[in-house]
Amino acid sequence: MLVAIKKCEFFTRKTNFIKFIIKLGKISMDLKKVEVIVSWQELENIIQLRLFLGVCNYYRRFIAQWLKNIKPFTRLIKKEKL
Repeated sequence: MLVAIKKCEFFTRKTNFIKFIIKLGKISMDLKKVEVIVSWQELENIIQLRLFLGVCNYYRRFIAQWLKNIKPFTRLIKKEKL
């Protein structure tokens, strides 16, 4: 098995890993990805809503009361009323 040295990090206190930042044993959101969510354009159809919810769902562990906040949107998807 070959190792790509360019992709390796050694003796570091902070690293980016699959859209998360790992720093001193704690996981946090990548601020670049948060900016993408915050600056998302207005949703116009069900497909855009599903895409947006998928991106947000990736970070659900960091969003307070995620299930409570997401419920109205999941109803929209089921009824396909957008």
